[in-house]
Amino acid sequence: MTIFQYFLLVCWILTINAAENSILEILQTNLISPFSEEIKPIVKAHVYKRIYFIMFNEYFPYGKKFQLNENQNISMDFNKTMKIIIHGWMNDRNTAMPRALRTEYEKLEQFNILVVDWSEISQTILYPLPANGTTTVGECVCDMLMQIYNSSFNKEPDIHIIGFSLGAHVAAFAGRKLMQRNFTVNRITGLDPAKPLIENGLSSSDAKFVDVIHTSSGTYGKKEPMGHILSKRRMGSTIDVIHTSSGTYGKKEPMGHILSKRRMGSTTGLLASSISAFSM
Repeated sequence: MTIFQYFLLVCWILTINAAENSILEILQTNLISPFSEEIKPIVKAHVYKRIYFIMFNEYFPYGKKFQLNENQNISMDFNKTMKIIIHGWMNDRNTAMPRALRTEYEKLEQFNILVVDWSEISQTILYPLPANGTTTVGECVCDMLMQIYNSSFNKEPDIHIIGFSLGAHVAAFAGRKLMQRNFTVNRITGLDPAKPLIENGLSSSDAKFVDVIHTSSGTYGKKEPMGHILSKRRMGSTIDVIHTSSGTYGKKEPMGHILSKRRMGSTTGLLASSISAFSM
């Protein structure tokens, strides 16, 4: 669907259903924000209140749900790696990607796991709206990490952000915001990073190490090469960037540090199966 077709669809929805449509607020947020500096603080507050975080660790085996600035004490072992899981478009915290990865990481009992639920934004059928919101969602993730670590990264926490589809770009924007605060994320993993309407998305400069797994690259996913090293070896402990279907639905430009092109399974399945084997 072209941008013009999206525009016509938006106009149609607003015309017939503006009084009831729950998407109206998101439309107002995402369509105005790129053009008006004055409205951006309102936009930011609007988006932030629709983002939830769920912490899983030995203190919260069933998960603790919270939002930014709720002044809650988050119990965690600060010596452990923080695994941050961010779902993609039309997903939420209970869909396959966050659930599968969280389950595998929990088995190892080595990590603090933070699931980012931005489904009140991402589950908007009009794709341009959540795509445009990824920058603000990423900023919220950055702000939450600053809050969890008491606004200071003196202990140099080990942070690994994993994002699927649009969530991969949320991870990228979070990493960039943290860099502006003098902290560089150790690792970002992009699972099938989305392509449409994404500019300046995930790149190898967003963390100390960026790995990308593709199963659909070209039209709907980014297909341009994203790595500094091209490899065609099989997935293993040394393979961290994988293209399994380059050229049709995904992004194939260099985004990570190692690049592999292999036809394999789903990105979530690939990473999940690697967690126990390689503690990735």
